[in-house]
Amino acid sequence: MSKLLRYYSDGQYYFITAVTYQRKRILLDNPEIWARVINEVKNTGTFDLIAWVLMQDHFHLIIHPIKNRPDQILKQIKIKYSYFYRKINGI
Repeated sequence: MSKLLRYYSDGQYYFITAVTYQRKRILLDNPEIWARVINEVKNTGTFDLIAWVLMQDHFHLIIHPIKNRPDQILKQIKIKYSYFYRKINGI
């Protein structure tokens, strides 16, 4: 696994793309999970959500971080989504 250097600067907007594990097409199976997760993380007040797009196996976000770095925000989203997806689907 490569060590990517990420540049972060306060006050900037960020375009983020994340892909599901092995590009599994699961995101549109339970869109209510996505809505719940994105609202919970957004309501922590750590970032402003400008726009998002949800696809079968990936998503795009445009965010404006307030308290956390973009990688920390993405980590919160991915952990919460995984938790609720497994809970709802009995995995």
